[in-house]
Amino acid sequence: NTLDEAQSDIRELRARGIRRYILVTSDYHTARAGRIFRREGRDLDVRVISAPDPYWANGEWWKDREGQKLWFNEFIKTIANFLGI
Repeated sequence: NTLDEAQSDIRELRARGIRRYILVTSDYHTARAGRIFRREGRDLDVRVISAPDPYWANGEWWKDREGQKLWFNEFIKTIANFLGI
């Protein structure tokens, strides 16, 4: 999951002496991933860049079922993250 990845990646970045990095993730995932990586690596400078996802369709996710599922899953994970679940 994103938290595990953030903890592992940040540990490796610190071990290598890296203080600034770019996080590239799916466009629908940038906000949550950015929050998690910033929280876990408060001492590091991160820039979050979105990569296009065919199901997100430039933010027109509601037009097909796969996009709707992506949105729903990201919404649930965002709420869970805020609640610390």
